[in-house]
Amino acid sequence: MAPVHCSSNIPKGSTWRSAADVIPQVIDYLLKKGYTKTEETLREESKTLEDIAKGLKPASVRIPTEKYSLAYRLLKSWVESNLDIYKVSQSASS
Repeated sequence: MAPVHCSSNIPKGSTWRSAADVIPQVIDYLLKKGYTKTEETLREESKTLEDIAKGLKPASVRIPTEKYSLAYRLLKSWVESNLDIYKVSQSASS
């Protein structure tokens, strides 16, 4: 059986709704059907996700990949050159 891709199931011309738009409707449905524990869990998890999302920086504020790459290379170079004194030499281990 071929895998189902979510994006292919979205009808053309329809608008994609975010989880923030859908969660209140799902909570209403769960309450109507009597799934109180599930509704409570969904509320707690969505609150946690909102808190995490508030802490994320927008993409325009994040450090570009080039700066990460440069910082990593510099750190790696420093570690390799400064921790050589802790390496066990082959002659010392024999």
